[in-house]
Amino acid sequence: VPDSCEGDGDGDGVPDPCDRCPDTPPGVPVGGDGCPLSDDSDGDGVPDDQDWCPDTPQGLPVDEHGCATGQLVDVCHVPGRNADNRHVIHVAPSAVPAHLAHGDSLGPCDGTDDPPPRGEGGDGKHGDHSDGSQRTEEGEDETGGSASPTDKNAVLQELPLSACGAGAAGFLPLALLALALVKRDYLASWRG
Repeated sequence: VPDSCEGDGDGDGVPDPCDRCPDTPPGVPVGGDGCPLSDDSDGDGVPDDQDWCPDTPQGLPVDEHGCATGQLVDVCHVPGRNADNRHVIHVAPSAVPAHLAHGDSLGPCDGTDDPPPRGEGGDGKHGDHSDGSQRTEEGEDETGGSASPTDKNAVLQELPLSACGAGAAGFLPLALLALALVKRDYLASWRG
């Protein structure tokens, strides 16, 4: 039994010599042994009920949300609050709060994550998402990361297509509209 209780490297309130989980992310509730109080299926130190990335590979350092650098979070995206068109997208952890704020949820969409019809997105295959994220199919590369206002895929606001004179139901990412206007394509690329 250690006789010194100096230092607390992970800031969980349990001194390092007594801490069985010395790398617990900030804000995670721990027991007297310094380990998270709830289940942690991927062993990253973030309890499953707070883990945005529940399948982090073993041994990778994680942030307070349980995500490793560059790891993407699965979000059930509901575009334009249209539940019939919900689908899974992969976003950077920094984009999760915005998605949750407009009605999306973490994880799968209960079997409704089929890809959209061809031509709905900027790449002609998968749809353009408001945070620069990309929906993927098995075997494809995932793209993600934080979107910035200078990112051509970033969407600052969704605009009803009818407001753009397109007359179709749905929403048009503002960045796609700007790209079409710059290219003088005037929405032809949106229609596929």
